[in-house]
Amino acid sequence: SLPAHTSDYGEAPGDATAMRIRGMDPTFALVTLDGNELASIRGLESRTFNIATQSLANIDKIELKFAPLPSDGANAMSGVVNLVSKSALQQKGRRISLTGNLSLNSTELDFDKTPGGARTPERKIMPGFTLSYSEAFGEKRPLGVAFNASLNRSYRFNNSYTIPGGYLYDQQVINANQQIVKQDTPGSVNSLRFAESGKSEQQRMVSLNLDWQVLPSTVVYLYSTWNDVTGLGTYNRNMQINAGTPQTSEANINTMVAPTASSIFMGYSVGSAENENISFNAGVRHTFGDLKISYGANFSRAETSPDPNENFGITYGINEIGVRVDDLSGDGTGRLTQIFKPLVGDTVVVGPDDPASYQNLKNYATNDATALRLNRQVGSGRDERRGAHVDATLPSLDILSVPVEFQAGA
Repeated sequence: SLPAHTSDYGEAPGDATAMRIRGMDPTFALVTLDGNELASIRGLESRTFNIATQSLANIDKIELKFAPLPSDGANAMSGVVNLVSKSALQQKGRRISLTGNLSLNSTELDFDKTPGGARTPERKIMPGFTLSYSEAFGEKRPLGVAFNASLNRSYRFNNSYTIPGGYLYDQQVINANQQIVKQDTPGSVNSLRFAESGKSEQQRMVSLNLDWQVLPSTVVYLYSTWNDVTGLGTYNRNMQINAGTPQTSEANINTMVAPTASSIFMGYSVGSAENENISFNAGVRHTFGDLKISYGANFSRAETSPDPNENFGITYGINEIGVRVDDLSGDGTGRLTQIFKPLVGDTVVVGPDDPASYQNLKNYATNDATALRLNRQVGSGRDERRGAHVDATLPSLDILSVPVEFQAGA
């Protein structure tokens, strides 16, 4: 947990994809690796760093700066998150660790294969591992080697029940109650939305960090990292019900009753992400007492190239029908019934086998804008960052009993 830091999450089911520092938009947060800006892809029209594609298995510590320095980029207005790589020279002896993990989902605690992110049978209990090795060879001119590799898989599932338009209350009653909504205030619901999402994903990471202390005051380093996030399948499906107006006198905040002019819109999409990140950072560090000098070069690339055949969606809708939805409140089950009000007589129920039913696919085979539509939206892109730097930190001085450190660089 970092102070003054929050995370944004992607569409359900999603992990953290962006960060906010001091409450500002994620586009103003700069993420660096050992002081060098990292490439990132998070939508082809966004400059926000996608933290979902960055592994921390090879990171020693995380530094957070709330105020940008002159050496930071223009997109560091809210602050900087600097990831510091592991170095074998900072520890003694040999270290080897192998850790295993199981990714579980409380809604799918089943060892058998069930429909997953791609709606194909797969197991939801997914194993993973992380291997770490570090050692310094030699005494006079030690060579530090830090190697990390990890493989993790996960399955996410979420469903939601929302009321997009909120509750609509009788304005005359609210005015009489001094703008206060009470438990018995009459009201209604004009729209509701059901949504369900599942996502299976695999993340792989390999990193190799080399530090060679050629002199007591000089260290040559080369850090390299490869991250790959592959979508094993994602699906989203939703239904939105919009009530026609006016609703009948039976309507309240728990029941929607609109025999005419109502509509139902549905959507279903599948997707599979493909993101690859690599970074190289090489340079030299000198330490002469309190004087520190460093220089080096860096390269990083983020690329996304999803398969068009695995990313598409279907939308369809039907207008001018009648609907009744019970149990809008409580646990949010929302039981939908299609109804029809003839000119003469009582309201009747339209069953699933009725030709006028919203479940009859023939009702969507029209040229109307709400008819059955197949769509595909796939974006491929690459972000590359190259740079070089030279920095010097001068010995600190006491000015009016306050220690002051001077830095210079380019």
